[in-house]
Amino acid sequence: MSVERLQGVSLNDGQTLSRFWQQAPVILEQAVDTSGLVPETETLVQILTETDMPSRLLTGSEGQTFTLDQGPFDHFHPPKKPWSVLIHALEHLFPEYDQIRKSIQWLPHWRFEDCMLSWASIGGSVGRHFDEFSVFLIQLNGRRTWDVGPEATADTPIVPGQPIALVEPLAPWTRWTAHPGDVLYLPPKMIHHGVSLDPDCMTLSIGFRAPDAGA
Repeated sequence: MSVERLQGVSLNDGQTLSRFWQQAPVILEQAVDTSGLVPETETLVQILTETDMPSRLLTGSEGQTFTLDQGPFDHFHPPKKPWSVLIHALEHLFPEYDQIRKSIQWLPHWRFEDCMLSWASIGGSVGRHFDEFSVFLIQLNGRRTWDVGPEATADTPIVPGQPIALVEPLAPWTRWTAHPGDVLYLPPKMIHHGVSLDPDCMTLSIGFRAPDAGA
């Protein structure tokens, strides 16, 4: 299955995006103006060490056993191995992130789950996995290569011995490199694997709950 790529489509274009909602992934090239959206790394370190915002540090690469550390952290020194920091609920600290999710007016706001930032070194990743919710992945800084697909099923092989739920490598539907301003939409259970290509790679994830059965 191919993954459609669209240009000139913003996140508030419900007429276009409702065709993909909960159904299929789609790539939106240059859909978001990222000016003013990229936090300073010093600010992120302060959030990790001086607040109780939910955060995690994942160290490692596909084919290895990842290391998981939970925040808050007493101090933060970037590991030598490829790493990714995940900081949740940033809509509470960054009004501009909250404004992005509010701009998606074609979705009920009660479905909104979380604004999460992934901050990574070169090679940083959270592993190949799938989520139970829909997500818009907005590239803020640097580049990230994505493997997208296939859709997870009850037979999808899970990697044993990992601190997070990861799946075995499967042939993706597409491989694509996101640049600042690009967006990847993923419906629930869509396997994906993002790997940072640049230092201080930042991807903003805006998650929405999947509908209840029968909804």
